[in-house]
Amino acid sequence: PLLEEYFEEVTGPTPPTDWTRSDSGDGTSWEVGVPSGSATGPDAAANGTQCAGTNIGGDFTASAEASLVTKAFTVPDDGATLSFSQYIDTDLDGTKTEVGSIRLLNAGDNSVLAGGDVAIELEGITEAWSSESIPLPDVANGLSVKLEFRFVSNATDEFAGFYIDDVVVTETP
Repeated sequence: PLLEEYFEEVTGPTPPTDWTRSDSGDGTSWEVGVPSGSATGPDAAANGTQCAGTNIGGDFTASAEASLVTKAFTVPDDGATLSFSQYIDTDLDGTKTEVGSIRLLNAGDNSVLAGGDVAIELEGITEAWSSESIPLPDVANGLSVKLEFRFVSNATDEFAGFYIDDVVVTETP
């Protein structure tokens, strides 16, 4: 694999080595650990005991923005595919103001790659983990990139948020 992280060897709540996190200072941050099974969150990781999530011990806060960025990896000229497990719990009010997203960053300067949206407007109320497999946009082919898992909340609600586990990027066969 070009990138592989299962979050089992990580001493949370900080992210894995060479991964970074940032937030808007509103009380929500990406954390690694054992999910608490709060009222709306998962009661276990997708596999193993640990995963990454927004406020892993409880619900996200209102008006929050938080990102978890992977270490750098090079996408082959023929492309690559991201596979991961996700658990998402947000308000479905039709405004798409509480959403998760995944986008590609240039590894050299952490700028967002134009056309680098991997997945946008991830929202919903799930009761279980789902397995996802998404081809990376062609704009990444041949480049050194990072993946940014991002979550934004609105000013009125608090739910479990966005959780990920078993993140693997493989070369397109």
